[in-house]
Amino acid sequence: GTQLLVSWTANPSATSYQIFRNGTLVGTVSGTEFLDTLVSPSTEYSYTVTALNTYGPSPASNPTVITSPAFDEF
Repeated sequence: GTQLLVSWTANPSATSYQIFRNGTLVGTVSGTEFLDTLVSPSTEYSYTVTALNTYGPSPASNPTVITSPAFDEF
């Protein structure tokens, strides 16, 4: 299927990160990468990331717009 790898710079105070696709939460990870496997080919997606710690979430990152590949790479 089509996959998109989203990565970001680590926040030193974060314990985990939430990844949003088009405003919908699609994953929570402890590292700085998220592989989104539920995307369609040739489609534009907007991703934002929030850092989480014991005090709650950070403000969302600026959106990153990614267009998925036109064909199945995998």
